[in-house]
Amino acid sequence: MDEPERDLEDECGSSRHAEEFARTLGSLSPRVSATLEDHLSYHDGLLPIIFLGELGRWYIDSWRRRNEKSEEFSEALMVADAIGGKFTEDATLEESIAVGFVEMFTDLSEADRPCADTLPQPLKDEYQRMKSWKPKAPG
Repeated sequence: MDEPERDLEDECGSSRHAEEFARTLGSLSPRVSATLEDHLSYHDGLLPIIFLGELGRWYIDSWRRRNEKSEEFSEALMVADAIGGKFTEDATLEESIAVGFVEMFTDLSEADRPCADTLPQPLKDEYQRMKSWKPKAPG
């Protein structure tokens, strides 16, 4: 198999893998399942970073409403636990999870910053890494 065929196979395999993971997340939560179906319909397929970003925003919103809708936040915690587990065990999804899900937490207001403390440890560690990142000085 030549290099372009291998790249296409890798990309298709990664896409199938990402969609399988998205469907697994959907099986954990009716809200995530509905979000996934809307996402697939709107984008005519799965865009993992965008989908995980949608889940990150939902997690933050459910954290904000946790006192009124504790069951929704419990659901969001369960989904985040699954995302955190996949982050540590699956290098093919690591970047999508970091850029899609975790990056949603980097611009939280001061009042919302404790939301990041509720993330599972692997995602919290990635959040801290992102927050402390500084560009290298030129030259």
